[in-house]
Amino acid sequence: MAWYHTFNKKVNSGNSVDIEKAFNEMTEALPSVPKIMRTDQFYSKKYFPTRVKSIVDAEWPLAMNNVPKVSRIVHSNNVTHRVYTNESESFKQRLEIERQEAHLKAMAEYEKKLEGLQNPPDSAEAFHK
Repeated sequence: MAWYHTFNKKVNSGNSVDIEKAFNEMTEALPSVPKIMRTDQFYSKKYFPTRVKSIVDAEWPLAMNNVPKVSRIVHSNNVTHRVYTNESESFKQRLEIERQEAHLKAMAEYEKKLEGLQNPPDSAEAFHK
């Protein structure tokens, strides 16, 4: 009985929805800091449909029968890593530069959002412009 009461408590007041809404608004006020992607992640995001997907789809029926079984996402990540390591060094260097630029762009957008939160508009009309 004690376990049930500990793990099944809910706010039963009439305005609990308002409290939950206000709490969600408070916690979503600050944007999260963008993290730089690993090189494999960036490669997958950019080139998965054109360079990796066909290989993943072709090898998946064979990988399903392996012991121990792997999930499709683990298989996809393994293939992506294998394809990326087979790319030329000049391609990898260019991809690294693109990855750094994408991170700098995301950081600039983050800084812009933070600046907007620090200097709130004076009126609702100015906020919606």
